[in-house]
Amino acid sequence: MARFRADYFDVKRKIDLLKKTCADKLPDDKCFPLINSIMTNSVGVAVGLKNPAIYRSRKNDDDRLFENVSELIYPPEHLVKGKGRLNAVGQSILYAALCELGTINELALKLGECFTIAKFRRKEGSKDPIVMPLGFKRGEYIPGDMTRTQQCVHDFLHSELTKIVSNDDEYNVTIAIGNHMLTRRVKMSEETLPQLALAYPSVEAIKNQTTQTYNIAMLPEVFDAHYEMEEAFVYVLTLEDTYYQLNPLNRASCNSRGELIWQFNFEEMKARLMRGLTNDGLCFSNGVVTGA
Repeated sequence: MARFRADYFDVKRKIDLLKKTCADKLPDDKCFPLINSIMTNSVGVAVGLKNPAIYRSRKNDDDRLFENVSELIYPPEHLVKGKGRLNAVGQSILYAALCELGTINELALKLGECFTIAKFRRKEGSKDPIVMPLGFKRGEYIPGDMTRTQQCVHDFLHSELTKIVSNDDEYNVTIAIGNHMLTRRVKMSEETLPQLALAYPSVEAIKNQTTQTYNIAMLPEVFDAHYEMEEAFVYVLTLEDTYYQLNPLNRASCNSRGELIWQFNFEEMKARLMRGLTNDGLCFSNGVVTGA
């Protein structure tokens, strides 16, 4: 019992020290030993990501269609002006979801807004990417019985990964965790493999979380090695009587140069939208797209 208590209070102390170290913006070489020690008490298990596809979305804010796949994947480092859940300024991370619903959760859509969802399929011959789940409270990634020490680490990861922040510096802890976890190696069966991706709960979907709302994060080189563009759709959010509906307006394929080949040009798509037409000619209610 004395050993059990010592482990618990030692981990609590290291978690508090990690938070202070990150708040003081000390370099990674000060954070990584703490994270490594804390994570040895984690019960997360690396798994192969079986999903054949992942999804990303972006709003069509500039009243135009995206023209190239490069606009729908990870951003160039020089365009990353702010911190994110797992990225520092100037650090490019590919954020995705396991289905359309998961990626939509992060957009905070309004009625009548157009947005694009890109689907990326696994490259032929690509092995299952290895994903480490972090901070889940329910679902298939939840471990069985945990010790008090393990529960402490689990609660810490959940609270940090689902925290609603008021300024970018509050991401420092999760950025440090991401930098450490995305570059480490994991043991699976008898083989040691590079850590390829992280799965973590969506802040926006925290009240109604399923496997399909989980977020995925990976380094750009990992994405490039495992995934390629399959198709993209433009949707609009409408209100049909008492329920919200996503209506497909346009579809694109991708050529060998990464150019997006759209079914309709932007003007055609907007004209069809105002007539309540989806990309396949079906009609939806006319009175719901006034924000477009």
